[in-house]
Amino acid sequence: MSLSAPGVKSAVVTVCRALFPSPVLVVYGRPGPYTADDMVLVLGQTLVADVATMTPSRTQEETVTTTVVFSVFRGGEVTTVQQQATERAYEMATAFADHFKTRPNETLAGACREARVTGMSLAEAPMTAADDRTVILGALAEVTVTLTSKART
Repeated sequence: MSLSAPGVKSAVVTVCRALFPSPVLVVYGRPGPYTADDMVLVLGQTLVADVATMTPSRTQEETVTTTVVFSVFRGGEVTTVQQQATERAYEMATAFADHFKTRPNETLAGACREARVTGMSLAEAPMTAADDRTVILGALAEVTVTLTSKART
């Protein structure tokens, strides 16, 4: 049995790299020691399968949720840069969601039958120096997007 999840994740990375060229860092998973002011992290997935049809091949209907984080850092005084970081993170997340509204983008180049953004959440925080947590370097905004895809395998 082949699963749609690996193909969906790979296709999401490809879409994000096209939508957000350098200097935005788009990574498959966590970035490790690499960072950029604007990052797209294509993270975890959850797959739920159900019987699709009662045929000899016993196909299944898969629903895959993929977590994509749009992370934006802006250096400076938090009271002045938090809004900039938050607005940029939402701008990126919205561009990603809008991508799936145009046919044939919803199929992720054939990785699934349909994909769409089904949720977003925002987290904001001041960023501190690694060696001295009292030194604030700027503001971080992360919009976490849930992409839900459906495929028959």
